[in-house]
Amino acid sequence: MAVKEVKRKVLHLLLGVILAAAIYYDIIGWLSLFVAVLLSVLLSYVTKHKRFFAENWLLRNFEREEDIKIFPYKGLTFYLIGALIAVFLFEKDIALASIAILCLGDSISRLVGEAFGKIKHPLDGRKFVEGAFAGFFAGIFGAVLFIPWYEAVIASFFAMAAEGLELKVGMADVDDNLVVPIAAGFAVWIFRILLGS
Repeated sequence: MAVKEVKRKVLHLLLGVILAAAIYYDIIGWLSLFVAVLLSVLLSYVTKHKRFFAENWLLRNFEREEDIKIFPYKGLTFYLIGALIAVFLFEKDIALASIAILCLGDSISRLVGEAFGKIKHPLDGRKFVEGAFAGFFAGIFGAVLFIPWYEAVIASFFAMAAEGLELKVGMADVDDNLVVPIAAGFAVWIFRILLGS
């Protein structure tokens, strides 16, 4: 596994912890996240169109080569959009659990899959079953800090199932930083409606 990918996932994990803590303690809410999304989109645009930004330290150390050319800070932008949607749509505990699953489940699934994966994921040939299982359990570990264990299991299962799908809009892949928290949040929300709670 490339060192850059490990660094990306460590940053992915740290960002999730910081976001979850800031939301938990009411330091930020949906409006702050909306502003962060706008700033991230602006940063991406400026970076793509101004050469002196193109080779900065963050991009060199954390961004995938294909994204530097097409959509710099793509991962960050969709991470923030996923967190924003979760906070805007769901109750606080569900939003926090969804972000925890994105933080832990998505990071661990990629790291374990690339390092130890042998069985190709049936829904996306670029990923591995071993990574999906590791991500599922890591997601439960994160989500259970905010919601009951049985909801954490449901949320992590649906989030990792969605993460394994190869979704496209036109020719572009749908970023799993967007898909994972939305799938997790809706899974718990629907479960609570069905349960009548």
